Amino acid sequence: MTETRRHPVDLALRAMTTAFEPSPADFELSRVKLMDAISSASPPSSVRIRIASATAVALLVVFAVSLIQTASTSPAAALITELAEVAEVTDPLVIPDDQFAYFQTDSTGLVEVGPDALGGVDIEHDSLFYSLPQTRESWIGNQGTVRLRTHNLPPVFFSAADEAAYYTAGLDQGDHIGETIVKTQPDTNRILDERDWPTDPVELEATIRSVVGDVDGDVLQECLGLIREPLIPPELRTAVLRVIAGLDLELVEESPAGTGTFSVELDESMRLTFTIDATGHLIFEEVVLVDGYPDLGVPPGTAEYTANYTVPRLVDSADLP
Repeated sequence: MTETRRHPVDLALRAMTTAFEPSPADFELSRVKLMDAISSASPPSSVRIRIASATAVALLVVFAVSLIQTASTSPAAALITELAEVAEVTDPLVIPDDQFAYFQTDSTGLVEVGPDALGGVDIEHDSLFYSLPQTRESWIGNQGTVRLRTHNLPPVFFSAADEAAYYTAGLDQGDHIGETIVKTQPDTNRILDERDWPTDPVELEATIRSVVGDVDGDVLQECLGLIREPLIPPELRTAVLRVIAGLDLELVEESPAGTGTFSVELDESMRLTFTIDATGHLIFEEVVLVDGYPDLGVPPGTAEYTANYTVPRLVDSADLP
């Protein structure tokens, strides 16, 4: 059998990438355009013809590789890669002796209370659901202490009957509605303290998958858990972003300020949306119940969890205003 020899350009393309192979139509269209451009010039000498042919091959390689890169890199991956490059050259936040790092989280979580916790109060469904908003402020000093101020806001209910049952059962007292709780405690970080996370993206992804498994949605949520911590080192933040860039995400929006909002289905019932700012910080995330729990009074599109985060900044005092 006679061995079929591939065109040198085809071999070059295969050597550069396996992510995408141009179709015969793509290849022929590129060749025809280049040949037309060359033939439109004045007739060259035989030496120039050989040079022009070699140049055509080289240009075709560049064109095809550009086509491959465009086809194989999603808009979401491209933007997150850019954010990782910025995070990589960002200086870490250093807290002086006389200052504190301050940041704030405004979150809302969906709460479920079973009938056993309602003290005999009748409810419309098998469980009582409501959304509980909370504001949490943190002041971190360089001596390893943190001051927290938490304020729980009035819940949001899905029916007047649910609201009446909530207050009749006295759940507002357990939720400390309207109260401000202040604590001073050692600065502990469960996620960062539980293991030594590698800063090489390949090693980091392998470590994450060894913890959560091979489901990409679980990998993404673990990554967001890491960059949710506002004071992680820039090299770890960069590695996490590079892992996220390798996942299959949808780019929802890119703002003029350089922030990017991305979305992915965790499964058929939940969608995760998150926003990363121009410095690689997580500033928003939300998990939405696509279908809700109609039988339990929770409508479609209800957020199971939503949060806005501020980027840490230095302040002169931890005194509470």
